[in-house]
Amino acid sequence: MTKNELALYINAVPQLEREIKRLNFLQKEEKSIRIAVFGKYNHGKSTLLNTIVGEEVFKASDKRETTKNKTHHHKNITWVDTPGLDADVTGKDDKEAEEGAFITADILFLVHNLKAGELDRYENDYYHRLINQKKDYQRRIFLILTQADQVTAEQKKQIVSIIKKQLPDITTFVVSATRFTKGLAEKKQIFIEKSGIIELLDLTQRLSNGALSLRSTEILEIKNIIKNELGKKYESVNNHLQQEIKNKKEMKNSFSYDVKNFTTKVKERG
Repeated sequence: MTKNELALYINAVPQLEREIKRLNFLQKEEKSIRIAVFGKYNHGKSTLLNTIVGEEVFKASDKRETTKNKTHHHKNITWVDTPGLDADVTGKDDKEAEEGAFITADILFLVHNLKAGELDRYENDYYHRLINQKKDYQRRIFLILTQADQVTAEQKKQIVSIIKKQLPDITTFVVSATRFTKGLAEKKQIFIEKSGIIELLDLTQRLSNGALSLRSTEILEIKNIIKNELGKKYESVNNHLQQEIKNKKEMKNSFSYDVKNFTTKVKERG
């Protein structure tokens, strides 16, 4: 779509602005899948991404680094590192993150640090809002629990159990980027296997392989949604127009009757 066409569609059905922008993005964007990573500040998003791509691409530090969506293309996947949720009191960063979630991302990875315990109210509410706005969320949204090496086995079991109750039906991965990196450095296969990263890498490969089918389905779904809403808008406008025509016709008939009645009375008096 051109800018004018985009504005025209949004003006016609403003309630579908997000869907229209998403369709516009899909029709212009490269065919590689986009995975956006969400999570509160300091919950391990950047470290997880660096582990997945195998290099220090995204800054990971104790001070807040990411305030804009940052992307990196790796093995047919474009990764999107979003700003830490609830870290900016103005809410600008959350809006930036949502741009990544609803306009440019095909898949969402929700990241939570196991050391923090269960999801806090903000995370829980925010993630449920994302889920509620994704029709096929079970294929598009995954929960990644990080720093599994920083809690005991019993703690991990309890925390994971609680979080799964908070976000039921969401596929969950429990990982340790530190354990995976150490396993590679020391050539210890047991660390690599217990890190949970291999399973996550397998998932990303499957998602990449199904990217074209996923996007084709989504494009068709969005087009149908827009078509239906435009149809409703046309019907509404047409009904309003027909009512206006009917009202004017009735006014015309009433006026003609009054004129005829007045003319008759004038003739009678004459």
